[in-house]
Amino acid sequence: MNKVSFAVLSSVLITLVGCSTHEGAIKTAAEQCSTIIHSSSKGSATLKGITERNNEKVLIGDSFYNLSELKELPYVESDSLDNGNPGSAWRNCMQKKGFTIN
Repeated sequence: MNKVSFAVLSSVLITLVGCSTHEGAIKTAAEQCSTIIHSSSKGSATLKGITERNNEKVLIGDSFYNLSELKELPYVESDSLDNGNPGSAWRNCMQKKGFTIN
């Protein structure tokens, strides 16, 4: 098995395991968006984490879930992609994956 096949297979397995719960699906999306934003950033990019913040909510379909149910989510702020609104590129990516972070 070559490196590309192994990476794709590993990614699929991680996604399948991570998506078994809402929390796992959100964390998987957050990891993917963090990777995308960090690698696409042409300036300074800062990897952070959202950890048990009760005021943060995630919209999944018609239901809201508190991020306090999650231990930590990776989160990236990018000077070149956020257009003056820290974290906006990451939140847009999450929204495209079906998770609205307020």
